[in-house]
Amino acid sequence: MDLHPGSQPDPTALEDERQVDDDDDEEEDDEDVGEASSSRGAPNGVLEKEKILRTALVAVSKRMTNNFHCAFHLGLMYFRSQNYTKAKEAFKRALENLRAQRSKIVDEKRWGAMEARTVSLHAQCCLYELTAPGTTPTEEHNPADIQEQFVQATKIDNMQPDIWNNLGLLHMSLDKFEGARMILQPILSNFTQYNDAIS
Repeated sequence: MDLHPGSQPDPTALEDERQVDDDDDEEEDDEDVGEASSSRGAPNGVLEKEKILRTALVAVSKRMTNNFHCAFHLGLMYFRSQNYTKAKEAFKRALENLRAQRSKIVDEKRWGAMEARTVSLHAQCCLYELTAPGTTPTEEHNPADIQEQFVQATKIDNMQPDIWNNLGLLHMSLDKFEGARMILQPILSNFTQYNDAIS
């Protein structure tokens, strides 16, 4: 864009530059998520639909930076494609957005469930990174900190079996099988339809 003295800025040029920047970011996101999707052997039609959805979600989340749902679903998208670093960033932003809207929340129970789920998913990303082969643990991957996030989530909402199950998995990953059993057995008693705790 030419901005030498005496010239008028061309608004379309600025828009073009923004579009190029957005496209670059979306292509980078497509590569990150696309690699994981292709490794799962999804059919081409499904991959194409995923790519369209992903592009739209990334674009909307950039324009609605304070929206909890955009950041949360973006985190889910990265989580499902095993891009845990980007998923953590999105869940962290979702949590910040949710907590910033606390004064506007009408349904406290629903708000608590969303907060607990988001805290748990962030911790789950850290857990999966910690247990991935070849991972060099960082301060964020401290098992005690991950456990604290899961415990915090159960204090917010203790009726989500996924959170308890993840806490059990953390114990198993640290070879604390007795602790894992003490967590997983009550899940089977209290949530009889929840099969993840069986395996």
